[in-house]
This record gives sequence, structure tokens and C-alpha cells, in this order.
Amino acid sequence: MFNKLYEEIEDIFKPASVEDIEYRKSKKLQRWISNFEKRKDVTKNPDGTYDVDGDVDLFNVYFTELPIRFNIVDGNFFCTDNYLTTLVGCPKEVTGSFYCSDNELTSLKGCPITVGRDFDCIGNELTSLANLSKYIGGYLFTRDNKKFFRGRDIPSECTVVRGITNEHNN
Repeated sequence: MFNKLYEEIEDIFKPASVEDIEYRKSKKLQRWISNFEKRKDVTKNPDGTYDVDGDVDLFNVYFTELPIRFNIVDGNFFCTDNYLTTLVGCPKEVTGSFYCSDNELTSLKGCPITVGRDFDCIGNELTSLANLSKYIGGYLFTRDNKKFFRGRDIPSECTVVRGITNEHNN
């Protein structure tokens, strides 16, 4: 009896295989896409991009690139805590805040052209702010990247209304 109980406990705490983890990630992403396309505040454009009248939450979905392409998000856009290596496919415009923190980004290429409020790229692998949004209506959060950024690192063609900060985004 003890051996049977021990085997059951061992099965519960046994690490998942790489195949099992990949399968779970794939299922989670499929669920997200299916739910997203059913939203009433989503419009698919003729070019295949999506406009969203509300927030987009791609937090912790486990992907390296965006699964669909966005155009305008009238709200906040969260793609935080994934394995993103590129921002290609991000909205061209976000009226709220844009959050791409805690990924594996080495470049901001593909980020929105305009962000109405804050832009949070904390916890990536950035060494440059090249390709940064042309307009950010709030703060630019940049701490925990490969480089410590200062105001002088913001490209001259970009406007960041409230400035750059290396503090926490609360």
C-alpha cells in the first residue's frame, strides 16, 4: 500500500517532458486565438490585421512572436512575460499603454508608432532604443535591460511626454 501511494505522489511531482510542455503551450495559444476571434470588439481588416476596441491581453501565453497581426488597439496592449524575440505584428497605434516587459527582445523594431500612455519594455535584452515609438503620451519604462537608458538615449525623432524612468511601473 505504501509503495502504491509513493508511486502516485512521485507521478504528481514528476517534471513534465519537453513535448508535454510544448503541447500545453500550443493548446493555450489555440484557446487564446479562438477566444480572441469571438470577441465582439474585434474587427478583422481586409489586409488580415485586427483592430480592437478594448484591451488586448497576451500576458504569459508562451510564444516567441505574435500569433496574429494588429493594426489599432483602442485600449491597452499587454504582451508581457512571454518569450518574444520580435515585436513584428504589434499594433501601429495603442491609445492606452503598451506593455512588452519580461520577454527576450533585443530590438524595438515593430513596436507601435504611437502609444497614448506609458510604454513598458522592462526586463528585456535591449541595448538601444532605436525604432522606439514616435510618440509616447506617458512614461517610458526601461529598467533591467542590457543597457541602463537615460533621456539622451531616446531617439531625437521620438516624443516621450513624461520622460524615461528606470523605476518600477506600478
